[in-house]
Amino acid sequence: MSQTNNIYLDFGQSWTAGISNTIPELQPAYAGRSINLRVMTDTGFQCIDSALNNNQYPTVYRQNGCAIEFYFRDIAEHLGSDVYLCKVAKGGTSLGLNAGGLDWNVASTNELYDHAMSAIADCITWMNDRGKDYVFKGCIWWQGEEDAVSATYSAAYETNLINLFDDIKTATSTPDLKFYQYYMTLPRDYTAVVNTAKTNFTNLDTANRRIFTPIVSGFQPDGVHPTMAANLTMWTNQQLPLIIADL
Repeated sequence: MSQTNNIYLDFGQSWTAGISNTIPELQPAYAGRSINLRVMTDTGFQCIDSALNNNQYPTVYRQNGCAIEFYFRDIAEHLGSDVYLCKVAKGGTSLGLNAGGLDWNVASTNELYDHAMSAIADCITWMNDRGKDYVFKGCIWWQGEEDAVSATYSAAYETNLINLFDDIKTATSTPDLKFYQYYMTLPRDYTAVVNTAKTNFTNLDTANRRIFTPIVSGFQPDGVHPTMAANLTMWTNQQLPLIIADL
């Protein structure tokens, strides 16, 4: 009997994408190590190698820097098997419908929602073509800052998140898909509104939805994005325990 391959979805904006878009963002402790992790690219799941540069990641919204994916080696080690990561991320993008730019809204065409749905379909096709057993274990959602600067986007955040996640569960055929998100701590005009929406969304299904408040130990010079050391601290101390508890 073949092992069940674990797929995680990693969706969001810049804290997911990685600000510098390069492998050198990688925390030094992870450099040059063998990692049981495959990342979905336009040509299917590929093993990633910390010794390679960012050219390993081709095309739209699936490349970016390593804000989180290299840390999934911890999940792979815990499971004792490969982990597959499906990532779609773009900085500065809202969940609210943005007529003048990219967004995650389910009503948008050929934007992040459609890219995410296509990426999920690619994961399924890749697994099925190879006769592999698989399960979608969870969705990591690092997003919200762009909506917190708009009264319109923030007011619709809970509804938009419900619509998005309902479609993700349908696309993955996983009604009990785990969903991990975080409270925003950056000061924005409507941060409290978005955080309340995140709370309400989480409380709709506390068996499968997790949320935490990130404690950021350091920021990059822009004052907006965590350093990679801070990302590692958040991962190790806050997000990883939530995921491990669900395994």
